[in-house]
Amino acid sequence: MFICPSCKKCVAVKSIKDIKIHLGHHKQYGELDFPIRCCEPYCQATCDYIYNYGRHFEKFHSFNTEGGDVVMSESEEIDDLGLHDNDNVQAENEIIDNRPNNRPSLKDKMIATRMALQRAVTNMVIDLRGRGNVRKRRRAFLQNGCKVDASVRDEFFRLKGSTLETFSSNWRKSECKIIEFCKQKFTKSLAVLDILRKAEEAEENFDIPGRMKCVLKLTLHAAANTQPSQNKKGSTADGWNLLYQSFNEILLPEEAANRASDMELPGVLDINGAYYIKIDNSAVALTETKSFEQSVGYLLMYYHILDINYPSKLKLVYGFLETMFEIVPSMNPSKKMKDLCSFVFN
Repeated sequence: MFICPSCKKCVAVKSIKDIKIHLGHHKQYGELDFPIRCCEPYCQATCDYIYNYGRHFEKFHSFNTEGGDVVMSESEEIDDLGLHDNDNVQAENEIIDNRPNNRPSLKDKMIATRMALQRAVTNMVIDLRGRGNVRKRRRAFLQNGCKVDASVRDEFFRLKGSTLETFSSNWRKSECKIIEFCKQKFTKSLAVLDILRKAEEAEENFDIPGRMKCVLKLTLHAAANTQPSQNKKGSTADGWNLLYQSFNEILLPEEAANRASDMELPGVLDINGAYYIKIDNSAVALTETKSFEQSVGYLLMYYHILDINYPSKLKLVYGFLETMFEIVPSMNPSKKMKDLCSFVFN
C-alpha cells in the first residue's frame, strides 16, 4: 500500500506495475507533478520518472495490500503513455511458451531483453515529454498574460484545492502562538528579542503589515538549525532577503527586480506599498491586494503553479506556510518545525 503523491489516497499495490498504472492515469489528466515526491512517512525522496519512483518504493517501502483503495485494473492502462506494448508483450510470451523443455536459449533471452529495453526507453522518453509539458504549460500561464490575481487563485485551487482565504484565516490565528513560542524558546537571543519588541510596537501602532513581517521573521528563527553568528553561514534566519525586499522610492517593477539580485527565486517585492512577485528578471503586480499577508499567500501559489523548488534556506519555512493552506507539506519538517507546529496547532 502506498500514499499516492497526486490524490493522497492510500492505494493497495502489489508491484511496480501497479504503481505505474495508477500514476499513469493521473499523468494523463495532468494531475501528476514532477519531480514526484514520496509521501511515505519520514521519506523526503523525489523521482523524475514514474518508473524510478516505483523502484524507490520497492527498495525502501513495503507493498502491503491490506486496506487502501484498489489499484486501477490493467485493462484501464493508457496506451499513449507507453505503460504496455501489446505486440512486444505477446512476442515475449511466445518466446517463453515455445522454448524447448521450458528452458530459453541465449538467443531467446537476448530478444526478450531487447524488447524489454525498448519499452523502458519508450517510457523514459514519454516521461520526459510529460515533465516538459507540465513545465511548459505553467510557464505559458505567465507568458500568455494570465497574471491576473483571479487566474492565479483559480489555477492554484485546481492544483491543490485550497484558497487564499484559508491561508489568511489560519495565519491570523497562528500569529499570537508563534510570538508566544519564540518568547518561550529564545530567551537569550538578542536578535529574536529585538524582533519581539518591534512586533509589540507594531501592534500598539495598529501596523498590521509590520506585525506580520515580524512574526514571519520569527518563523525563520524558529526553523533555523543554527542561529546567525559571525562564525556560521547559511542559517535559515538569514534568508529574509530571499523572501521579501522593499523599496521606498519610485522604481519600475523591472528595475526593482534587477536590484533584488540576491533573490534568485520568486519572492515578494514591496515598491512604495505596492506588492509584486519577482519571477526571473520581471515583477508580476498583485493588483487586487494591498496586504502583505495575502502577498505571501500569492508567493506560495506561484511556486506551486510554476513547479519551482523552494530556496534551500527557506524550504522548511515554506513547508510551514503550506500548512496554512491546509495542503500536504512538500517536505518532512525538522524537529524544530515539528515543535513549532505542535505548539501552534494544538
